[in-house]
Amino acid sequence: MLQLRTFEKYFPQETARGFAGALYICYVVCFSLVGNLNQEPSSREPFTEACRHLFIMSRNLPFGTAILKGIRALALQLKAQLPEESLPYFKEAHLTVQSVEDVPISYVIPQQAEMADLLSDDGTDTTFVGVELGKIIAKWSALSL
Repeated sequence: MLQLRTFEKYFPQETARGFAGALYICYVVCFSLVGNLNQEPSSREPFTEACRHLFIMSRNLPFGTAILKGIRALALQLKAQLPEESLPYFKEAHLTVQSVEDVPISYVIPQQAEMADLLSDDGTDTTFVGVELGKIIAKWSALSL
């Protein structure tokens, strides 16, 4: 997040508009920290900051909303409590989708041992690279209907 803060300090308009590098930083931060939210209070501030950036950038880069949907779905899967301060950033990240084709699947949730067992309950092989973001969004969308 330090790199993103530095960039935001010197290039605030560019950061607000969003760019692929910032999306990637926020993606990595959020998916790395979501599993620690219940156990590590120090993970909440950088998590919330990354969610804020995703929310702001999603106005110009709609994929930011897809990442927020994936974070929300993963938090549900891991039974992780999202920080209260981050909840406003998820307002537009509804988990309602018609099918897995409605969500981008080119992003993959980084492989972690506890996620592999949780996310492969539908028989998906998660041993290679991880779980596609679209699959977990679609799974939790179906459960939220």
